[in-house]
Amino acid sequence: MAYPKYASSYSLLRYPLRPDALRQYALNTAGSLLMLLAISCGAPSTDQSVADTATPETATPETATPETATPSESASKATATPVIASHDGKDDALVEVEEGNTVVTTIEVENAADMGDITYAIKDGDDKDKFVIDEKTGVLSFKDTPDWETPSDADQNNNYFVFVQAIAPNSARDGQFLVVKVTDLPD
Repeated sequence: MAYPKYASSYSLLRYPLRPDALRQYALNTAGSLLMLLAISCGAPSTDQSVADTATPETATPETATPETATPSESASKATATPVIASHDGKDDALVEVEEGNTVVTTIEVENAADMGDITYAIKDGDDKDKFVIDEKTGVLSFKDTPDWETPSDADQNNNYFVFVQAIAPNSARDGQFLVVKVTDLPD
């Protein structure tokens, strides 16, 4: 695998997307502007400047493919980080569920349109084995119907601990720790 080539006079970091790529891509980090450039892979000679070979790739959002996406679109999807918005976007939250209900909550991401397909997963928590999550929709549910009179959480107090994550296609992720409190229904 070829390592990125750094062209110091133009602050470019160059790399091919795959070894047999017909184009290389570069990030121009000059100043506060970040640009994604497509560079023809007819490798420049050592005396040719990178700026002479760099040409921005253009495409409309309707015709964009991974190789023809607009620079700003490609850069934003490649660097976008999901931000969980459910439960006020807090890092941890209390969710109350009445006994007898299996659906707990839906994990929502505020910038999902910026990233493509988000995957949802259960990553940790003392009671993680008591839950399932729909990896496409983010719906978190109990595997078995909870009963307040017979708690099945790790410390037997009807407070279930689970850590969920939203994962972008670029592997960026955000997590939320949930305490799911099962409440009693009058008999």
